Amino acid sequence: MTPAPNRNRARPRNAGRTRGFTLLETLVALAIVAIALVSALRAMGATAQSTANALFRRIDVRVLDASGGRTLATLSGFAVRPLR
Repeated sequence: MTPAPNRNRARPRNAGRTRGFTLLETLVALAIVAIALVSALRAMGATAQSTANALFRRIDVRVLDASGGRTLATLSGFAVRPLR
């Protein structure tokens, strides 16, 4: 005679479930990727700004009259520094 199956025996928790990521794990991963992208974009912006500062120089020129007492014109602009 075969023993009767024990109906009180607990089933494993993940029996019948497919394995995968939970919603919380997915949201945490997306938040980490978003933070990494924002920091990378900020770093690229800072690099571009410092490169622009290295390549361009602001020039202010005042044109004075012959006696040097009166300003006739003020010129402002940027000059490109030569690459060495």
